Amino acid sequence: MSVLGIAGLGASVVGNIVGGIETAKIAKQQQKNLNNEKAYSEGLFNKQYYEDTLKRSDNAAYLRELRNNQKGNSIKAQRTAAITGATPEATAAEAKNQGSVYADAVNRMAGLASQRKDQALAAYGARRSALFNAQNGIEEQKKAAWGTFMGNASNLGTGALSLTEGAKTSSSPSIASTGSFIEDLPKFA
Repeated sequence: MSVLGIAGLGASVVGNIVGGIETAKIAKQQQKNLNNEKAYSEGLFNKQYYEDTLKRSDNAAYLRELRNNQKGNSIKAQRTAAITGATPEATAAEAKNQGSVYADAVNRMAGLASQRKDQALAAYGARRSALFNAQNGIEEQKKAAWGTFMGNASNLGTGALSLTEGAKTSSSPSIASTGSFIEDLPKFA
């Protein structure tokens, strides 16, 4: 076996090992990033889908302003009723009107919340599909890396075998150099 052959074989082994380690590190980092993205996606979906519509800052501010306006309108209606001598039925009708305005506002918010939930669900489905495809991509890369590693190992084995076969054939005498094989056998009388 030649020194050059052994050095080449050793370099191939080291290169294969280092390449495998680096590929594994990259795959591990990709998997970590993907897992982080999955967790973020899940958290975002839960936040968007299960949020309380009335506690959203924009909706809460709108309802607070509506209540304040209704309170002011109610005070004005009471003063006007006192001056004009309105009946209790008219005051009750005004209160009922104010209540229905508030209920309509809450119903519109609920309708918008339903649309937001549908949008959140659709976006989540799209993100899950993309993440599933990314996971499949990582798995395919792992398979390809493993296949390359095994191919390299096979090539190294074949190279090592050819080096050892080459060493055997170069050191053993050939039939041409020694004559006939039968002539080399010991003769018994």
